Order: sequence, then structure tokens, then C-alpha cells
Amino acid sequence: MLAERLLARAWVRSQSISTQPEGFLEDGLAMVLETTDLWPRLVTHFRWPVPVGPFLVSTQDRVSDGRSDLRLRFADGRQVVLELKAGAAPDATQLRKYAEPGVQVIGLATTHRRYTSPDVVGTTTWADLVRLPWPTPPLAWRQFAHLAHAVGVAVPPVDVAALVGLHAAYDAQSTISQWAEAATDRLATLLSGDGVRFVVKNDVKRARRFTERAHRRDVAWVWPLPWKQHPFAGVHVGLFFGHPGVPVLVAGLPDIRICWQCNPITDLSRTITNDELLAERAREWATREGDTVRAWEPTGWTQLAARTSSAILLGKKEPGKTLIDWSESIVEEWTETGVLRRLRAHLLPVAAVQPEDDADPSGTDPAQIETPA
Repeated sequence: MLAERLLARAWVRSQSISTQPEGFLEDGLAMVLETTDLWPRLVTHFRWPVPVGPFLVSTQDRVSDGRSDLRLRFADGRQVVLELKAGAAPDATQLRKYAEPGVQVIGLATTHRRYTSPDVVGTTTWADLVRLPWPTPPLAWRQFAHLAHAVGVAVPPVDVAALVGLHAAYDAQSTISQWAEAATDRLATLLSGDGVRFVVKNDVKRARRFTERAHRRDVAWVWPLPWKQHPFAGVHVGLFFGHPGVPVLVAGLPDIRICWQCNPITDLSRTITNDELLAERAREWATREGDTVRAWEPTGWTQLAARTSSAILLGKKEPGKTLIDWSESIVEEWTETGVLRRLRAHLLPVAAVQPEDDADPSGTDPAQIETPA
């Protein structure tokens, strides 16, 4: 049975750099079709004009123009081919190559599509597929639904609330981004000292700011010179939208967050991690009480982080100033505890020798080297 070989096949696929998401979806769906009553449920729910069963499942059957993904063979000789796509629905030409006499074709993709050929039933989305009504689904189906979400093909639908929020957020994010940039202007002065200079722009090349919308955050950056020596080491401040491991503090509202960050596989990160005095002062800082959540993660990307809910902006006459004042207060805490001085000590040897032509961070994609915070 295909179900018996599922884990082995997944292992084989994982060893190839050319592995496609369709392969995992193909194996997972074949397992469910073999071991549960999924197929008649699908036929009834989507009203597909295809036979119900019984049937045999096969994968990667050769045809004249390639290989079909999943093929269901019924006792009366009829067949149904399922063509799986991790992206948009395939065009009619691609599906028609499987539509031989007695063979019907159904596409599964991230978008709907209908076709004029009577042998091509149409394309159904993964999202609709995994939302199939099933009061007590078996483990195999629950596993497959998790796989579809993990691969990213079963994208949740957009409801009215989401669309309204998206429209409202466009201007709000632009406004808060400007406040974050203003905050970094102030922080550049507070963070600089002891021979180390923090900047918000590259002052040799195009003098661009470095702002970032990635990793569930929308932030502006301030970093110690020179950038080339420690790319993506610095402080960023702005909005954090949370993720399952670190949910936002107030449901539905993003957090305001400020972080000291550096690449955890660099010498800079290792020296900071091994600085026992810095660690002692950082742990003391992280245990402070109040509405601000503080964290010291010496081996992570964001070693020092503080966040509070953006609810502090609501009802304020000058919410931008509130964001800036809060950001300044965190850096002042780093100063009071001695954390900032210890950080500067590890940056000082590099800062003493600054190249004439520093790198331009605005032309670099942080997603190429950074892992989500």
C-alpha cells in the first residue's frame, strides 16, 4: 500500500534539492484516498461528475507527454486523474494530455479554474479541499490538512474584517513607519558613544535609510559603523505582528518593539554571549516589571528585545511622540544598567577602523541571511 511507503517516500524526496511541494502533497493525498472514505465525500461535496468507487490508486503513471500525479482506476475501466499544483491552476493544454477516452481530469491548485473540455472536470482549490465538512475526520486526513497548510497551498480565505483591516492598515503602517524613523534619529545619538558611532543612513553612498518589512515586523534601523563588518547588527524599532511562538500582548493589536540584533553565527554574537558581566546586567534588566516585556536571548538573533502593546498609542494627542519616548526609555535602561557600554566595548575595535566606502544596507535583502526573530 502507498500508505505503508509514505514515510520512506518522504525521506527520499527530502534528499533531493529538486524536490517539489507537489511530491509531498501527492504522497499524502494518495495515503488518505487509500485508507479512508475521502473520495466519496469529495465527489458528493463538490458534485464532481465522476465515479465513486471502488478504485485503485497509483502515482506517477506515464503518459505520452509526461506523468500523471494521481490516478484512480475503477472496476468498470473508467479512470480519474488528479493533477496537483502548489501554485495557480494549470491551463487546459496541460490537463488535456491526460484526458484520453474514459479518463476524466481534476486539478487541485491554489486557484479555481473551469475548462471547456468535457473530460476536464475543473480545478478545485486546496483551501476548499481541506475545509471539507467532516465531523470526526480520521488522523490521516488531519495530517494531510496540516501538510497542506505547512506547504502553503491551503491559504485561508479573506473575509470582510480582513479586507477592512488591510485597507485601514495601509495608511497606519505608513504613519507608524515615519514615527519609527524619527525614533531611530533620536536613538542614533543615544546609542553612540565610547568611540562607537550609530547611524540611520549610509553617509558615503546614497544616504538611504534602511527600513524593513519582513519577519512579522515593520521597522526602521540604526546600526554601528562600519556596516560591512557586521551586516544586520544594530537596533531596530517599530511594529511586531507576533507569531505562534511569540503572540502579541493584546489580541488584534501589533506590539511596538525595539531590539538589539546580530547574526548568531558571527564572532560578534559569540563575544557578546560569552561576556558574563553583560549577561548578568542583561538578565537583571530583563526581569524588570511593568507593561513592557523585556527579554535577553544571548544565542538568538534578537539578543535584547523589549515590547509593549501599540495600545499605548490610542487616545494620545501625540502618539508619535509616545512611540519615540518609549523607545528612548528602553535605551536609557540599557545605559543605566551598563548593558549599552558592554555592547559598545565589543564594537569599539571595529569602529576604530572605518572604511571609506561603507556598504549600503538599503540594497541588501535581509531575508537572504536572517531567520525570523
